[in-house]
Amino acid sequence: MLLMSRHALIVGAGPGLALENARRLGAAGHELHLVARSAQRLAGMADTLADEGITATAHVGDVARHAELTRLVRLIDDQAPLDVCVFQPGVREDHLVDVLELTPRSFRPDLEMLPLGAAAVGEALIPAMRERGRGTFVCVGGASARLSLRDFGNHGPAGAALRSYALTLASALAGSGVHVSFLAIGGMIGTDGPQAIPAGRIAERLVKLIHDNDVRELILTPEGEIVPRGAK
Repeated sequence: MLLMSRHALIVGAGPGLALENARRLGAAGHELHLVARSAQRLAGMADTLADEGITATAHVGDVARHAELTRLVRLIDDQAPLDVCVFQPGVREDHLVDVLELTPRSFRPDLEMLPLGAAAVGEALIPAMRERGRGTFVCVGGASARLSLRDFGNHGPAGAALRSYALTLASALAGSGVHVSFLAIGGMIGTDGPQAIPAGRIAERLVKLIHDNDVRELILTPEGEIVPRGAK
């Protein structure tokens, strides 16, 4: 069964989880639009997908340059109305800050990338989706958005703000035909070690989440999945 949408946007496209998400969405019949800062990385990703028979258009954009990102998403949506958007900027482990050493300067990049980046996308996309009466916007984050992890002193609170934004949007848009959800990945993406969650499993569940629009929040763990109370 194919998803209703024919155009899907991935913001934060890269060679790892985003590539696997793109494969699954492409296999479901979507034409893809990929946004990331690196033109070279985008070109490689688009070529890989093309070799697999999946159409993907690359768009260079920075989630931390909010006005430009809003204009870019609005332009993409004007040219190819989007019914799906996956917002998934990655976290760089070498940029993590102990919360006891957190400063406004070290906190700002994560705030600009996560909640403010998502809001920049939402500024362009949510009104268009509401006008069409349909659409799905999924924000992807980590377990640190829900847990107090000292070593994630910058990323965790910023992720919590992203989560709050997504869930607040979901509540405000209930009954409108526009669905918003937050997908939390509670483990390391990969196949090695007891805390690993394969990218293919995450992508498969993401597509099901988009297809079913069954929950507002979902936590994937190495052992399975958790639907928090009140998230349905």
